[in-house]
Amino acid sequence: DSMLAGFILSVPGELGMARGNGLDPAWSAVNHDFHGMPAIFIQVGSLEVLRVDVDLLARRCAEAHVPCTVQVWKHAIHDFQLGADLLPDARAAVGDMAHFIYRITDPDNLKAGTP
Repeated sequence: DSMLAGFILSVPGELGMARGNGLDPAWSAVNHDFHGMPAIFIQVGSLEVLRVDVDLLARRCAEAHVPCTVQVWKHAIHDFQLGADLLPDARAAVGDMAHFIYRITDPDNLKAGTP
């Protein structure tokens, strides 16, 4: 997205994520085993560069039968939730996160085995 310049995207490789002539796949969460993971909640901006990774992550969760909720926020920038003091959408996003956390940690839901 417009918040992440091309140079910034090259920094992880420069800091040691590279192995040989490419990036080490172990650095990306999408390349790991998701079986047995708890429910996952993801928020992403519709135009941000990480959107492709979010789609892949959700697909990997589905393959592992892990409940995964993805919210795509129209025109939101990366980490837009940090603006919750000023932006109504960011406030709503933080509220959705809180609801998700409450739902999966509610003792009644934990006893019933439902996320």
